[in-house]
Amino acid sequence: MVVTTRSYTKKNSQYKSPTSILKSNRTRSKRSSQRVSNRSSLFKSSTVVTPTKKTLKTSNSDRSNRKSRSNRKSSSNRKSSSNKISSIQRNSSVHNVSVDRSILKQRTPIKPNKLKLSQYKNIGKLFKRRTPIIPNKLKLSQYKNIETFFKNSIICGDKGECLNFGINRRLDFLLFSSLKENKDLISNVELIDSGGNGSVYRIDFSKIFKEKGDVEVELNFSTILKTSQYNTSDNLAFEYIVGKYFINEQTEYYPNFLLTYEIFKNTGPEYFDRENIVNSFQSLSNESITNLIKQSCINPMSITILNQYFRNCETLNEFMKKVLRSNDNDKLREVSRFWVPIMLYQIYFVLSELSKVFTHYDLHLSNILVYKLPDGKYIKMNYINNEGKIITSFKTIYIPKIIDYGRCYFYKNKTMNSKFLYDTIVCKEDECNKTELNNEVCGSESGYYYSSAASFKNESYDLYFLIEMKNYYKNYYNYYRGIEGIDRPLPSEINYLLEDVFLFMRECLKDDDSNIYNVNSMRKNLEARILHTKEFKYDLDKHFDTVLGNYTCLGTLNIYEKRSRKMEFIPECD
Repeated sequence: MVVTTRSYTKKNSQYKSPTSILKSNRTRSKRSSQRVSNRSSLFKSSTVVTPTKKTLKTSNSDRSNRKSRSNRKSSSNRKSSSNKISSIQRNSSVHNVSVDRSILKQRTPIKPNKLKLSQYKNIGKLFKRRTPIIPNKLKLSQYKNIETFFKNSIICGDKGECLNFGINRRLDFLLFSSLKENKDLISNVELIDSGGNGSVYRIDFSKIFKEKGDVEVELNFSTILKTSQYNTSDNLAFEYIVGKYFINEQTEYYPNFLLTYEIFKNTGPEYFDRENIVNSFQSLSNESITNLIKQSCINPMSITILNQYFRNCETLNEFMKKVLRSNDNDKLREVSRFWVPIMLYQIYFVLSELSKVFTHYDLHLSNILVYKLPDGKYIKMNYINNEGKIITSFKTIYIPKIIDYGRCYFYKNKTMNSKFLYDTIVCKEDECNKTELNNEVCGSESGYYYSSAASFKNESYDLYFLIEMKNYYKNYYNYYRGIEGIDRPLPSEINYLLEDVFLFMRECLKDDDSNIYNVNSMRKNLEARILHTKEFKYDLDKHFDTVLGNYTCLGTLNIYEKRSRKMEFIPECD
């Protein structure tokens, strides 16, 4: 006979612990004691055994002698029972034994070990341990020299693109520390814009890295120098403070801002060139916030700031005009169907995430730059929640950049926020309250006119530029509607979505699926009505397979909700 062991389950009501077995044996009759005595060597847990002839003979002999052993005392029975249980443990290595089914049922089950939470200092580490492993971001420290970096980093299709892409922040600051320290690297200074608020110069730098042997690697990169044209223009010192102490930190989480480098006091001529630009400035970057604001109120037009520059950029205003006025219907369909919703989502994801601590207050079509990736390249963007799940994912060839922070509300901490600066410095210091000279109150004549509004957040105000975009489309379709012989594309889903945007000067936190009242509801509507639909995903993939079939992927950019992790670029695609 072949006997196979069985594992115990909770449903087995005949289960007995080893302690209960001992107690039961102590009260058994002489007959039960002898039955255990004849089984001095028992099972090994996982062994399937077959009894031998000798064992069977011994079993028959036991039956004939039961009556002669029935008068033993109960004390002897207890000793025998205890000794036999010990014998079971000592002789568990014997293979050829007879096995009693009733004892097999009394085996102690093998239970899995419980998860010990005590080994984790907090519950967060426990869940962190079980989150999916995501590839590490690009680390510059692994490259021994700059040439190796360029050879191994797909992101630098052009040697300048690694800076303009807006995610290699470490490399950006590595190459550019200050204007004075890099004065010998200046290759060109060019006036690129002169408007109502001031002038904008592009400063080009050329840096050569000498490697082993005769190898030289030349890197070209640029910055933007902004100046003020009037005393009442938006104060550049305030824009510097917002950029340096708040926005620069956000660039580690979102790719939709630009970096702020330095602030200067202009002591030279009104216009700059390569010869006079360095000697014309006195750096104020090491000044305290109070002294910085005082200097900006004494002579607002003397303040200049240095910002990050992006190649292949144009304002969203220029971008929309170019597309709407062209005769390329396919391009118009492509932009309206794919790129406008994708760029709007990038903008309003950021504004939604920062809605409690940031309001731009001057967001219009000319304050958003459209950065186009290198020709023939695209990037995959993943927006990921706190549980590690992807909220939204898409491919894109455009990344919008929000610029001009001179009217922003921001909150970093109790002493570094727009309201604190306005109430305790701008409205208190004499330099910003020249009442006897020009009736100035709280910097109103020094470029701080809008700072009173920027003392409070407003989650609805940054919908303003959507009204501009809606009017662009309205005027466009109204113009071509009555012209015969011109076949123009019908409005896409983005046009219908823009019709549901309502602008409030005061904050409106109403959450409505059919209407858009604030930056949070704009993000939700973009997700639900466009980006998360099967039709949009299918059409976008098809567009990349057909029209953009020759495009190659630069990599994957992971952006995390609630700033739970810093932005990560992975130079590979799924």
